[in-house]
Amino acid sequence: MPDCYYLAEVESAPTFEQVVKNAGNMEVEFIAYPFKYGIALEGSDQPWDLFNFNIGCMQESKFNITGNRTIEIYNVGRDVCPVVSCTSSMTMKLNGYTANFNSGESTDWRFKLKTGANTITINGTGDVEFKFRKELL
Repeated sequence: MPDCYYLAEVESAPTFEQVVKNAGNMEVEFIAYPFKYGIALEGSDQPWDLFNFNIGCMQESKFNITGNRTIEIYNVGRDVCPVVSCTSSMTMKLNGYTANFNSGESTDWRFKLKTGANTITINGTGDVEFKFRKELL
């Protein structure tokens, strides 16, 4: 998938001498995290060539809040904690959990977007952005 990447660590790799001796052929062993990550942040503008129409979701991830507003964010992958970027302090309720976010970027590890539609009630005034990547098998 050209729109995803994997996290892996080299377990064993040949030395330079082994690569030269084998005429450029080499074998590298990795230990990899089983999930793949989307290259682009969800909600970001990305070229049509990279958009996956089978599993992708076009949506806004930046919102202007004045008072009380309810928004919906769709997460196509497994549960993820987004980085929340606010221009002022805001209170947000998601899946029965209430989180307080100050101005700037922060992550609350109990503020999780579940797989599927997530309804978030936001109280405050200013701009907010949710930054996260899809995480898939």
